[in-house]
Amino acid sequence: MSVAKIQKGDNVVITTGMFKGHQGVVTKVVKILRRNGLIQTKVSVSEVKQLVDYKKSNRQYDVPGQKGLKDRLIDASNVSMVDEKGKITKVKIELDDNGKNLEFLNLLVKKLCVRILEKRGIEI
Repeated sequence: MSVAKIQKGDNVVITTGMFKGHQGVVTKVVKILRRNGLIQTKVSVSEVKQLVDYKKSNRQYDVPGQKGLKDRLIDASNVSMVDEKGKITKVKIELDDNGKNLEFLNLLVKKLCVRILEKRGIEI
């Protein structure tokens, strides 16, 4: 299984669409399997408005109609990682000597920050 470059808790900026330019933290990452066999990755960002979800009433069981909120999912290709200064950065995934995945955040000031992937259970 491939490793997602954008994970829960990352600071991101939205690059395209109605909410272009909004910065926030990723609250949820969802992988959706499409009919053609491709996996589509979508993320939920904290600074984006939620959608209003309407539930139709069911008279047979005396359930009234309801109005609730649900997260707006944005395709992962439409968001970019942001460093501490607010500049867009790229993420590079490499293998170390043991064959474990390490993630490097390439900052514009040539500083490498290493984030250990918790799914692999690697500790420094």
